[in-house]
Amino acid sequence: MPHNPFFSVVALLIKTLTLPNPNLISQLLLPLPLRYSPVTALNSLLRQLLRCGRFPQALALFSAALEAKTSPLDCFSFSIMIHGFCFSGQLRGALDLLTLFESRGGPPNVVMYTTLIDGCCKNGDLEEAERLFKRIGEVGLVPNELTYTVMINGYFRHGLQRHGFDLYNEMRGKGVLPNLYTYNSLIAECCRCRDLDRAFKLFDEMRESGVSHNVVTYNTLLGGLCREKRTTDALKLFDKMTKEGIRPNLITFNLLIDGYGKEGNMSKAMSTLDYMKVSGFLPNIVTYNMLINGFSQAGDLVGTANIYREMKERDLSPTKVTYTILIDAFARGNDMKRAFDVYYAMERAGKEVDVYTYGVLMRGLCEEGNLKDAWKLFESMSEKKQKPSNVIYDTMIYGHCKEGSSYRALRMGSCARQKLF
Repeated sequence: MPHNPFFSVVALLIKTLTLPNPNLISQLLLPLPLRYSPVTALNSLLRQLLRCGRFPQALALFSAALEAKTSPLDCFSFSIMIHGFCFSGQLRGALDLLTLFESRGGPPNVVMYTTLIDGCCKNGDLEEAERLFKRIGEVGLVPNELTYTVMINGYFRHGLQRHGFDLYNEMRGKGVLPNLYTYNSLIAECCRCRDLDRAFKLFDEMRESGVSHNVVTYNTLLGGLCREKRTTDALKLFDKMTKEGIRPNLITFNLLIDGYGKEGNMSKAMSTLDYMKVSGFLPNIVTYNMLINGFSQAGDLVGTANIYREMKERDLSPTKVTYTILIDAFARGNDMKRAFDVYYAMERAGKEVDVYTYGVLMRGLCEEGNLKDAWKLFESMSEKKQKPSNVIYDTMIYGHCKEGSSYRALRMGSCARQKLF
C-alpha cells in the first residue's frame, strides 16, 4: 500500500503538540479529508489551532514543518502564521516571518502585507504600517480594497481622520472600489465625529456604487442619530431598513431604546422593548442597563425598580454598570439608605467599586449635608487602593462650601492640588 503523505502531517501534529490531547487532535483532524495534500492539511491544522487559541502549538507545528524538508510550506502557511503572530500581539515575530518568507524566494503576497498592516495598526505601530503600505508598491504589488480599508481604519484609530479620507480618495482615484467594510468604517468615523451629513452622503454613495447596506451600516447610523437625540429620524431610518429587507438585530433595538432613554421618552423606550420581544429578541443585560438608566435619569424610581425586578426574574446578574446606575438613581432621589444598600450588595457580589461609584455616593451625601459619612467614604478609598479623581475633590469642596465651612473647602482644594498635580 503506497504511503499517504497526509499521515506525515498527522504524525508531525502529534509530535509537536505539548502533552497531546486526543480530543483536541481528533477535533482538528475530523474535518480533513484523506485526499488533502500535505500542505493543504498542514494549513488547515494551523488554522484550526489558531481558532482554538493554541498559538504556541501552531507555532511548534509550523516550526517543525519548516525544519522537516519533507513537509512543504507555501505562502498560505506563512500568511496564516503571520496572522497568528499579529493576533497575539507579537509584531516582531510577524515581521521576521515576512522577511524569512521573502529570503526563501517566496513571491510577494498582498495578503501578508495586508495582515501585517492591520496588525501594526491594531497594536499601535502606525509608522510601521505606513512603511509596509508604501513597500507594497516597491515590491510590485497593488493594494486591494482590504489593504486600503485596514490602513484607513488605522488612521481613524489614531485620530487621523483627514489622513483616512485622503487615502480613501486616493483609493478611488486609482480605481480600487470600496467594499462594504470600507464604507462601514468611513460611516462609523463620521458618526463618531458627529458629522452625520457626511455619513449619509456615504450611505447614498454605497447604493450608487452597487454596494449593499447591511445591519452594521444601519446600526452605525442609528447610533449616530440617537446620540444626537434625533430619534424621529432614527425611527424613519429603522423603517427604511426593514423595507430594504434587512432584519434588525438586538443591537438595533438597544440603540433605539437607549436613544429614547436619553430623550427621557420612556414610554417609547418601553414600546420598543415590547416590539423587540415580539420580533423574537430577548433583552440582555445591556438592554436592562439602558432602561434602568433611562428611568433613573427621568427621576422615575418606580420604573427603575420594576425594570430591575424584571431583570432579576429572568436570572440576569447585575453588572458593575447596573449597580452604579441604581446607586445613582437612589442618590438622585435623595434615598441614600437604598443607595448604600445597593453599594453593599455590589461589594458582596464581588464587583469592583470604582472611582465613579464613589463619586456618585459622595455627591448624594454632600447634597443632603452629610459630610461626616462623605469623609468616611473618602478616606476608605485609600484602603481600597482607589485614587480620588478631580470630580470627587470638587464634590467634597462643594459639600464644605454648602455647609459654610470655607476653611475645610480651602484645605480640600490644597490637598487636591498636591495629589492631582
